[in-house]
This record gives sequence, structure tokens and C-alpha cells, in this order.
Amino acid sequence: MSLKNEPEAGGMLRESEELYRLLAEHSTDMISKHTPEGVYTYASPACRCLLGYEPEDLVGRDAYEFFHPDDLEQIRTTHSMILKRPDTYTVGYRILRKDGSYIWFETTSRTVRDPNTNEVQEIIAVSRDITERKEAEEQALFQAHLLEQVQAAVIATDMQGIVTHWNEYAERLYGWTREEALGRHIAELTISPEGLGLAEGIMEWFRSGAAWEGEFVVRRKDGSEFLAYVSDSLIRDSEGRAVGIVGVSTDITERRRLEESLREIREAERRRIARDLHDVVLQDLSGALQGMQAAQIESEKLGSGAGREQEIFALRRAVGSLRHVIYDLRLETGQPFVRAVESLVELNRQLTPEREIGMTVHDGFPHELPDDVELLRVLQEALVNARRHSGARHVEVILSRRRHVVWAEVADDGGGFDPASVREGVGISGMRERACALGGRLEIESAPGRGTSVKVEVPLPR
Repeated sequence: MSLKNEPEAGGMLRESEELYRLLAEHSTDMISKHTPEGVYTYASPACRCLLGYEPEDLVGRDAYEFFHPDDLEQIRTTHSMILKRPDTYTVGYRILRKDGSYIWFETTSRTVRDPNTNEVQEIIAVSRDITERKEAEEQALFQAHLLEQVQAAVIATDMQGIVTHWNEYAERLYGWTREEALGRHIAELTISPEGLGLAEGIMEWFRSGAAWEGEFVVRRKDGSEFLAYVSDSLIRDSEGRAVGIVGVSTDITERRRLEESLREIREAERRRIARDLHDVVLQDLSGALQGMQAAQIESEKLGSGAGREQEIFALRRAVGSLRHVIYDLRLETGQPFVRAVESLVELNRQLTPEREIGMTVHDGFPHELPDDVELLRVLQEALVNARRHSGARHVEVILSRRRHVVWAEVADDGGGFDPASVREGVGISGMRERACALGGRLEIESAPGRGTSVKVEVPLPR
């Protein structure tokens, strides 16, 4: 019976060897055989593409000739384990190509042993190029290291608000460890009940594809709150789909305190300058203008013909300009926002009685606003621009609200301009910066002959 099965067994062996040969010669992975010491006894044709060598270039050579010196210790340790235990082992290392460059290899090896003595007869290895994967991993590690070095809390969530990244600074700033934060909803960790409305508003901004930045009252693990400056952006995948949100936040409590102190100093100085300009400079100029006008009238009576019309015109214009500056400096802040806007509109009416300036407050607009000084300054600058440059006969200030967002707009029927052909000056840049500091945005719409609209949009916590 055994003699009868010998041809069949031989045929199966030949089929097995043929299958092995086909697999080895057509695999994109490099298949190799080694002596127990590591000398190549076979290398598949894939070595040409992967390493640049012909199979015969490798046969008979010690594999250790090709390993990067920095990886030798790790490879020797793995080699020793392969010889000791009949398991499969995988190791990553750098290997020398024929052109002198190194690439990353990942090799999985196992031993072929004598069934009687269990001695290792040869080592079979399957190797593949993992250079791109390794570089991607190193880049990811580098980026992760950078995020840990940033002196700000860097927090990432998915589109549902579940935390996926929480750096070391976030641990210090908010009090939650990385392990406590990962997998939890961001609202549970950093958002106070009062801030939920603004958080919902920010999510609406994201749904429109826009980023958001601004000031936000946040909460620590111990329940204490602080003012943070937060910058949030969408994370997109390779196809441009929004897959998450990354936010960078810093504690600006001390900065805000210093800013408030500086603002108080500036307000006091502004009032002092306005008072000095009014009580001293304007009075002197007005006196000089009156004296010059009286002298003009007297000379006309005497028939001297000494005309001072140009000097009187220039002095009258200087008095008018100075009066405009004093009105601007006297703009009162610290009162309810709507009342402050009314004062601002009235000041501009007095400055330009020839121009109609109206004000519309839509239903639902809050009487008071947080950070209203910055928004008031935007409106002030917009009215100054309309007063000085528009040539408008009518200007309208409009305050409106939709749910958690407020708008403040200054629209005129003046000459207008083409925004695309005009470089933004200091005034517009300043308005844009103030709007950004409020977490909002500035929109300017204008066209030649069609007037101008300056609108600032700001999210409002509920």
C-alpha cells in the first residue's frame, strides 16, 4: 500500500513546490530563504523592484551586510528569538538598496526545523517596503509632539462634539486628564450652562463651512470659570468632507484685566483731551475767527478793500474739523448699548445737520450686549466714513437680531465704490479686527452710485 501511494505523494510534493515557486516569483513582497546564520540561499524576483538587486546578487551574502547600523541590535535580538522558539516574528528596519539609499522594510520570519532534532534548517522571510507608512507615522508623531509643545489647549472633536484629542496643556488649563476627556462630549468638560447657546451658534457657523474665533466663558473641572480666547476650525478628510473640529483656547483673564485697565486710562485721557481741546484750543480758534470776521466787516465799512475771505474760510473749516474731533472724543461709553448708539447717532446729526441720519431697532434686539464697546466703535467708524466720504443725503443705522446672532448696520445712499478695486484702509481694517475679536465678521457691500452698507454680525449667547 505504501508503494502504491509513493507516486501520488511525489506528485503532490511537486505541485506544492510549483505553487510555491509561482507565488514567490509573482508576489510584490520579497520572499527569501536564509541559513540559520542569516546568509541568503534564495531571493524572489521582487528584490529587483524593492532593492534594485538581482536575485543572484543576494544569494550567498550575509543579510547583515545590508542592514542599517542603527538597527543591528534590534535585528540581532529578533534573530536570536527566531532560532530559540518556533514562532513567527515581525521586525521593522532599514535596508540598503543597490543605489546606496535606505528604505524601511518590514519582515515576517519563521524557521524550518528538522522534525527529529528540532534543529533550525533554514529561515523563511517575507519582506515588504513600508517606507511611506513609516514616514507617515513619523510625521504624525512629529505633529503630535508639536501639539504637546503648544502653550495653548488643543482639543479636537468629531462632528458630534465627542473629544478625540486632548493635549497636555488642555489638561492643565481645564483640569481634566486626557484619559478622562477622550470619548466624552466637549459640552460636559468645558462649556458652562450659560455658554450652551453660543456653542450652538458656533456649530451653525461650522455647518455653513466657516471657521469661528472669539471670546468664550469656559468651565474647569472644579466648576470655576474663566474667559478664554477660542479659535475653532473644521477638520476635513482627503475628499473635503468635514469630519471633525479642532479648537485652540487660551486663558485671557489676565489679558482682559489689563485691557480693561488700559481702556479706563484711555477713556480718562480721551475725556481730558476733549475737554482741553474744547476749553482752550476751540475757544482760541473761535475767538480768532470772530476777531477776523469783525476786522473784515470793519475794513469793508472803511472801504479799504483788504479782503480776508480765504483766511476766514480756512479758519472756519479748522474750527469745524476740530468740533468734529471733539464730538468723536466725547462719545460716551459704559451705558446700555442701544442708548449708546442713540447718542452716537445724535452726535453725527449735530455734526452734519444737512444729512438725515435715522436709526431703526428691530424687535428682539437686546438692550444690552457683552463687549458692546467694540461693536460701538465699529459703528462709530462706519458713521465717520459715511460722514466724510459718502456724500450721502441719508444714512440709516439698523440694529437687528435673529435667534443667537445680532447685526449692526450702517447704510447710506451715497456715491458708493467698487470694493474689489479699493484697497482697505486703516479704518476698514480696524473695523474688521474688532468684529473678529467679537467672534463675528464684517461685510461691506457697495457699488458706484448705489451707496454703501457696512454690516457687522456677532454671535450672541442666550
